[in-house]
Amino acid sequence: MITGPVDGIVLDFSGLNFFGTVGLVLLRSFIDDAGRRFIPVVVVGGRTVTRPLELCGMTPYVKTFETVEDAGRALTHDQIGPSTMEFTVAE
Repeated sequence: MITGPVDGIVLDFSGLNFFGTVGLVLLRSFIDDAGRRFIPVVVVGGRTVTRPLELCGMTPYVKTFETVEDAGRALTHDQIGPSTMEFTVAE
């Protein structure tokens, strides 16, 4: 839960070697929570992260970057707004 003032959040998933349905559900919940507070969220990660996002149709709602620096730069320059999404993950 996000409780304080925040201008944007960078989630660094670059060290992951697996990103499955549990991660997708948690990411969705986090982004929904942030979106209700108008807080933009961006994700850093390679193919391990982007492929599941593509398969679930989340790429329009989750902005991904290759580096933390690129993600931070996008937030700093107001290139990213809050996200809201609706999707389902097969159980």
